[in-house]
This record gives sequence, C-alpha cells and structure tokens, in this order.
Amino acid sequence: MERRSGRSNSAFVSLLLLLLCLCRGRDETTAEAYRAARAIADRNELSAASAKVDAALKHFEGRDDEWIQALRILRGELFVRAEATKTEGEAILQPELPPQYRTSEAAVRRLMALANSENGKAQQAVALAQKYQPHIVAEAYM
Repeated sequence: MERRSGRSNSAFVSLLLLLLCLCRGRDETTAEAYRAARAIADRNELSAASAKVDAALKHFEGRDDEWIQALRILRGELFVRAEATKTEGEAILQPELPPQYRTSEAAVRRLMALANSENGKAQQAVALAQKYQPHIVAEAYM
C-alpha cells in the first residue's frame, strides 16, 4: 500500500477548503431566486412561495432585470391563485411590463395569470409563448 506524502494531502485539503469557501460565499442570483420560488409555487405551496418571492424582492431591491420582473409577476400570480387576495393579485399583474421584457417568460406568465379574469388573455399568452417562449407553451394552454 502506497502512502501519499503529507505535503500532497495538505495541498488537496487546502484546495477542498478553498472550493467550499468559494461555493458557500456566493450570493443567490435573481434567476436562481426566481427558479426556487417558481419550484415552490409549482408544488402548490403558495405561502412558502410568497415568502420566497418577498424575501428575494427585498434582497434585490433597486435592481431591475428580467428576473425581478418575473418575481413581481410570480407574486401577482400567487395572489390570484390564493383567491382570497385575487383582486390584489390582479392589481399587481395589470401594468404592462417594460418594453424590453414584453416577450419574456414573465410576460407569458402574466397573461396566463390574467386569463381567468380577462377575455382574450389566454389566447395572447399562448401566442406569445409559441413565438418567444416555446418551453412553456403547454402551460399556457392550461
């Protein structure tokens, strides 16, 4: 049985510790926060998803990117799905997204959430998804 030298073992351990520190110290991105909240919402854990969205929006306050818009739309969607706060959710969803995000996944999901209360939104959601977000076309049909 061959033994490794103490020097190579300590170098290996040091490298592992460095990698652990780098991984642990990295902040969650807006995209990761959205995906985590979406996964919770997809499991129909509405209050947990809402808490995740609120925490993410607070953490990333002042930023404006596609994922912030997606988190905002998810918040409105959660309110609509909760029924008790449907009108509040519709108020969140009512404003159009900024022009640069009008073909985003968030735009499709906004129309999907509004489809229950406004005629024509379901067809708009499907059309937008077919053209710009094909990975969620099946969801848009629901």
